[in-house]
Amino acid sequence: YWANLAAIGLICISTVLDWMDGAVARKRDLKSKAGAFLDHGLDSIWQIILVAGIVLGVYISSGKNMYWLILGLISLLTLVFNSFVGQLFENEFGFGFYGDYEEIFKKMDSSKKASLFDRLCLEMLTYRKFIYIFLFTIRYPLLLGALFNRLDWFLVILLITCFIRGASLFYLYFIFLKAEKATIKSVMVEALKERYKFWLTQRFK
Repeated sequence: YWANLAAIGLICISTVLDWMDGAVARKRDLKSKAGAFLDHGLDSIWQIILVAGIVLGVYISSGKNMYWLILGLISLLTLVFNSFVGQLFENEFGFGFYGDYEEIFKKMDSSKKASLFDRLCLEMLTYRKFIYIFLFTIRYPLLLGALFNRLDWFLVILLITCFIRGASLFYLYFIFLKAEKATIKSVMVEALKERYKFWLTQRFK
C-alpha cells in the first residue's frame, strides 16, 4: 500500500512537471512539432508501461488468478487502442501540434442540430468538462485505485472508459471518411472537415 502511495506521489510530481514544460514552451514560443511528438509519444509509452506493471502486480497479488491476468491484458489492449485513435486524430487533423479547438467549439455551441453523439465525441476529444477528464484520463481513476488499494477496480474502469472513448472516436473517424462520398448529417463531421482543410494548408507549409 505504501509503495502505491509513493508511486502516486511520483506521478503527481511528473504531472506537474508535464504541465509546466508545456506552459513554458508556449510562453517562450519554444514549441515545435518534434517537441509535441515527444511529449505525446512519451505520455503514451509511460502509460502503457505503468498499466503493464499494474496488471502484473494485480495478477501476483490475486494469487496468480488467470481471470485478473486476462482482464488486465484486455485493459492494456484497450489503452493501446485508445492511444492509437488519439494519434490518428492528431495526424489527420493536427490537434497534437496546432491543438486549438476554438472553431470546433464555436460551431458546436452555436448549432441547434448537434446530436448527443456529436457532443459526446467533442467532450471525449477535448475534455472540457471535469466528469470527462475524470473518467477518460488515466490519472484520476489511478489515484482512487491507489488510495483505496484497489488497483483491480482501476483496471476494470480503465477497460470500460478506454473502450468507450476509443470506439466512439474511431467511429467518428470512420464516418468522417464515409462523409467524403456520402452525406452524413453530423455537426462534428462538418467541423472536422473544416479542420482537415485547415490542417492540410498547415502541414504542407
